[in-house]
Amino acid sequence: MGTVSKEDGGISRLMKYLVTGCAGLVGSHLCEELLKRGHIVYGIDNLSIGTIENIPKGVIFYEADLNSGSFVDGIFSIIRPDIVHHCACWAYEGLSQFCPRLVTENTYNIMLNVLVSSIKYKVKRFIQYSSMAVYGNQTPPFVEFMERKPTDVYGVAKAAAEQSLEILSQVHGIQYTILRPHNIIGEHQLVDPYRNVAMIFMNRIMQGKPPIIYGDGEQKRAFSYIKDAIPAMIRAEKIKSGKIINIGPTEEFTVNYLAEVILREFDSKLKPIHVADRPREVKNAWCSNYEARRSLGYKTKTTFEEAIHKMAVWAKKQGPREFKYLENLELEGNLVPKTWKDKLI
Repeated sequence: MGTVSKEDGGISRLMKYLVTGCAGLVGSHLCEELLKRGHIVYGIDNLSIGTIENIPKGVIFYEADLNSGSFVDGIFSIIRPDIVHHCACWAYEGLSQFCPRLVTENTYNIMLNVLVSSIKYKVKRFIQYSSMAVYGNQTPPFVEFMERKPTDVYGVAKAAAEQSLEILSQVHGIQYTILRPHNIIGEHQLVDPYRNVAMIFMNRIMQGKPPIIYGDGEQKRAFSYIKDAIPAMIRAEKIKSGKIINIGPTEEFTVNYLAEVILREFDSKLKPIHVADRPREVKNAWCSNYEARRSLGYKTKTTFEEAIHKMAVWAKKQGPREFKYLENLELEGNLVPKTWKDKLI
């Protein structure tokens, strides 16, 4: 049985996909596109961060915690997927210095559980969603051949996940691709006080509050629109095993400019508030996308301003939402950002 896909260039066999973190930004859009292409799509999410509203109709959904290896094995024994897109993680760079165990458990440990089950049940391709946090504070644009030099606990967990995948592939033969998306934005972005700066700004503005910027706001990032990234992410199953590929545009913008564009979208006269830097935050971070263009046909079709507009239209339909904070941090102290400590966001 087959399905026609222009993106794939023709006929491809009907496949069974498993997307972990299917209630998040990347996972939900992956599910949506795979369903459009006629595939069978299973999703796993514990909804600790993602939202049930993000999961497209048609996904065979398991609400489950990936921290239990035996439970993950049980799910794999039932569905036996062909391809795994492992998106699930707690992508908290800044927070990882204050909740290192929680972030590591929900980044590195869950990846190992999903990978071990993928090996046991002979998954054809494991696609690991990593992060440019593995590059640390090196000089951008970051290129895939650069050494892993993470500067935060989250980056360490992602680097360890990459290395473990490389080792276990050599031993057990599983085919894999490592993707390093950077600063993904777009519809389905999660409202979270610890990450997702564009959504934090939008949610605050809808509450009549000004954006809060850490430091001078001159830190630079390249923001990736989710719908530009998805086709390249799906093509990652077709390339030579073992590749590491950055996903996203090369045009970088300051956080100050991000705030300016978002304020314009909401026709707001509010002025940003600047607070102290967060510890160990990398000042400038963006990547080369040469390999993504060459190997995956990646194209930046949506300008930064257009991406913000599309995201803002969606956010306005959702309306303002309450920020949900952790009850306690594992490590307290004077370096915890006041915005988190006093729940100011």
